[in-house]
Amino acid sequence: IQGKGVTETPPGYLKAAQDLLRKHKALLIADEVQTGLGRTGDFYAYQHEEGVEPDLVCVAKSLSGGYVPVSATLGKEWIFKKVYSSMDRVLVHSASFGANAQAMAA
Repeated sequence: IQGKGVTETPPGYLKAAQDLLRKHKALLIADEVQTGLGRTGDFYAYQHEEGVEPDLVCVAKSLSGGYVPVSATLGKEWIFKKVYSSMDRVLVHSASFGANAQAMAA
């Protein structure tokens, strides 16, 4: 994986973090911008550890093969409903890659 480097977590780390976060009713967010979409062998890097299920997953870069700036945040339905529950909530999200016509045409 190119970039500034990726730190591999020791076995059991992500599961322990997930358990602690669940205990305190906090979200587990997986940053898969550099590691996701098959770059580590599994579709997502967090899948190397059994039983880990993030609440949100951030992906980018390899969505377009690095050709155009595109990214996505994947999340569970209950989180989406909490954030975007009504029309007055639709503008709570902005994007650094927003309004890129080439990315959306691809």
